[in-house]
Amino acid sequence: MKWFLELPVVRQNKTIKDIARSCRDLERVFGSMLIKDIKPAMVEKYQHQRLQEPTWRGKLRSAANVNRTITVLKRMFNLAVREELTDKNPCWKVKLLAENNARDRILAPEELQRLISNLPNHASQVIHFAYLTGMRAGEIFSLTWDRVDLKGRTIRLEAADTKTSEPRVIYLNDEVLGILIEAG
Repeated sequence: MKWFLELPVVRQNKTIKDIARSCRDLERVFGSMLIKDIKPAMVEKYQHQRLQEPTWRGKLRSAANVNRTITVLKRMFNLAVREELTDKNPCWKVKLLAENNARDRILAPEELQRLISNLPNHASQVIHFAYLTGMRAGEIFSLTWDRVDLKGRTIRLEAADTKTSEPRVIYLNDEVLGILIEAG
């Protein structure tokens, strides 16, 4: 795991802190084992045990949380195979857990107005902008004017700007345009 965390391809990842946390969790269970001794059934057992463990907030872990850790383990083994440190990845037959990550609901316009009215102006504009565009906080806070086309009424996010590493175009309605003009 130490080798994995020191790899440049891992260190440059935006979520390196989360990856390191996953490695600490994995080390508790697999840290004293040899790679060749880790079997798919052990990884699946770990998956189901993690689902029963509470988070630091006392809630049970979500399938998405466990899947992120298993994804780190899979990546670790894939890189070890690539570097010929092992012949196989014991995770390759392990399926990720089904995730129910559908949103419960979206704020109604009245709820949004109530929220915004209780925030300072700079924060209310950010919240309103996020609500209208669907942009993530990281996308908003790292947004630069070279990505904004006021005349074309678009924001162009490059792959490097998004969580999913997929470029995206956000079309600006009159309200969003007004927020940007006021901020500019």
